[in-house]
Amino acid sequence: MAFFTDQPQPAAPPQIAARASRIGATAAVLKYAPRRLRPDNGESAAAQAQASAAYWRERAFKAETRLRALETRVQHLARRTLEDTMAKDTFNLDTSISLPDLDDRIAIIRDNLRQLTEQAAAFSGAADEERAAERIAAQQEELDKLIAQRDALKK
Repeated sequence: MAFFTDQPQPAAPPQIAARASRIGATAAVLKYAPRRLRPDNGESAAAQAQASAAYWRERAFKAETRLRALETRVQHLARRTLEDTMAKDTFNLDTSISLPDLDDRIAIIRDNLRQLTEQAAAFSGAADEERAAERIAAQQEELDKLIAQRDALKK
């Protein structure tokens, strides 16, 4: 502090005196500088690392929670679709449709399924995924019915 005052300072122990002479007036001036300009000590770096680790732990926890919620939704939707499929009469045969017409319908539905799958891969979000899964399940159910009907006509 001799830099700022003219009063003599008490004598410091030799270790502190040697350190102070190495630091010089810069340390005395920098203690009044903004924190971002001061030299960092190990404690502040450790505190920053701990804060950063806590932040990333919190983000990982939130992401895992969201993924679990999405997984539960997908399982619920799959279960509901399976129950709906089992409840419906899958062998509702319409014998008035010819075999070439059935083949055309099957080709159209397969193309629809391909397009729906591409759309589902392009979209993100729980609502989009649920809607796409419902549409794919409905198209797959229709395809299964038509294939069963075609097989019955071939016999």
